[in-house]
Amino acid sequence: MSRAMSSTSFSSTASPLMSAQELQSAIRNGEGVEKRDLRGAVLTGLDLSGGQFDRVDLRGAQLGGADLTECDFMNCQFEQADLRGARLAKTTWHDCNLSHARFEGADANGASMLNCDLRSAQLQSSCFSNATLLRCKLDDARLAGLRADVLCVTECSAHRCDFSEALLEKTVFMEVDFAGALWRAASLKNVVFAKAKLTGNVFAGLAMPMCQFVESNLAESDFSGATIEHCMFKGAQLQGALLRGVQARFALFAEANLDGADLSGGFFEQTLWPRASLRTANVRGARLAYANFQAACCEGADFRDTDLRFADFSYADLRDASFSHAGFDHTRLHRSAQDGATWTSRRGVIEHDEPLLHAELWSR
Repeated sequence: MSRAMSSTSFSSTASPLMSAQELQSAIRNGEGVEKRDLRGAVLTGLDLSGGQFDRVDLRGAQLGGADLTECDFMNCQFEQADLRGARLAKTTWHDCNLSHARFEGADANGASMLNCDLRSAQLQSSCFSNATLLRCKLDDARLAGLRADVLCVTECSAHRCDFSEALLEKTVFMEVDFAGALWRAASLKNVVFAKAKLTGNVFAGLAMPMCQFVESNLAESDFSGATIEHCMFKGAQLQGALLRGVQARFALFAEANLDGADLSGGFFEQTLWPRASLRTANVRGARLAYANFQAACCEGADFRDTDLRFADFSYADLRDASFSHAGFDHTRLHRSAQDGATWTSRRGVIEHDEPLLHAELWSR
C-alpha cells in the first residue's frame, strides 16, 4: 500500500474519523462496517476483500482497482462511485444503489445482485460469468463488450441498455424488459430469453446459434441476415418481425405467432412450425425443404418461389395462400384447408398421406 493510500481518512456522521489502514484492519478482524459515511473516500487499490458493509454511504468513492472479493454489501449507496478494474468476484449486493457507478473492466465473476439500482451504470468490458442479477434496474446501463458465461438475469428492467459487442454464452434472461436495448455486433451463443420483452429490438446480422426465445415478445423485431440456426422460438410473438435472409436451419417455431412477418429469402431447411401462425406472412423465395408445418395457420401467406421439397403441411390452414412457382417434391398437404389458394403447378404434391390415413383409422 502506498503512503498516500495509508494516510487516507474520511469522516462519518455516525463514527469518528477512520483511516484506510483502520478500515482494512477492521475487515481483517471480521468486524462489520456499518452506517459509515464514506462519500468521496479515496480507496483506490485497497485490499478490502471479505468486508461486510451495511448501510454504508460510498457515493462518489474512488475504488478503482480495489480488491472487494467476497464482500457483502447491504443497503449501500454507490452512486457515481468509481470501481473501474475492481475485483468484485463472489460479491453480494442487496438493495444497493449503484446508479451512474463506473465498473469498466471490473471482474464481477460469481457476483450476486438482488434488488439493486444499476441505472446508467458503466459496465463496459466487465466480466459477469456465473453471476446472478435478480429484480435489478439496468435502464440506460452500458454493457458494451460485457463478457459473461452462465449469467442469470431475472425480473429486471433493461430499457435502452447497451449490449453492443457483448460476448454472452449460456446466459439466461428470464422476464426481462429490453425495450429499446441495443445489440450491435453482440455475440450471443446458447442464450435463453424466457418470457422476455424484446419488441422492436434489432438483431440484424448477428450470430445467435442455439439461442432460445421461449414465449418472448419479439413483435416488430429485426433478425434480417442473422444466423439463428438451432434457435427455438416456441410460443414467441413475432408479429411483423423481419427475418429476411436469415440462416435458420433446424430452428423451431412451434406455436409461434408470425402473422405479417417477413421471412423472404430465408434459409429454413428442416425447421419445425407445428401450430404456428403465419397469416399474411411473406415467405417468398425462402428455402423450406423438409420443413414441418403440421396444423400451422398459413392463411393468406405468400409462398411464391419457395423451395418446399419434402415439406409437410398436413392439417394446415392454407386458405388464400399463394404457391405460384413454388417447388414441390413429396410435399404433403394431407387434410389441409386450401380454399382460395393459388398454384402454378401441383406436381410433386401429396394430397393424402397413406400412413397418416391408416393412423387416423387406427386411432378411432
